[in-house]
Amino acid sequence: MSTKQLTKAASKGKGPRADQANGMSGGADSGRPSSALDDLLLSDSMQNSQSFRAKVASATNGALLAEMRSKLGSAARRLDEKGLL
Repeated sequence: MSTKQLTKAASKGKGPRADQANGMSGGADSGRPSSALDDLLLSDSMQNSQSFRAKVASATNGALLAEMRSKLGSAARRLDEKGLL
């Protein structure tokens, strides 16, 4: 089967890729984690990812605010030097 056919079969829940998508590839001896463990790991990963994104957003917002304050301060000094303030 071609890759396209395998992907199409997997989307219908059939074929070898469907087993992989359902966490069942390789049989009992494959060392593949169970579906419930996958769900738990994914959930934990998503929570860590959301926490990380929040921290990055906070740091980015803080950095942007500091940069804007600096630019406004510089602009204000230039205007003051020219006697426009």
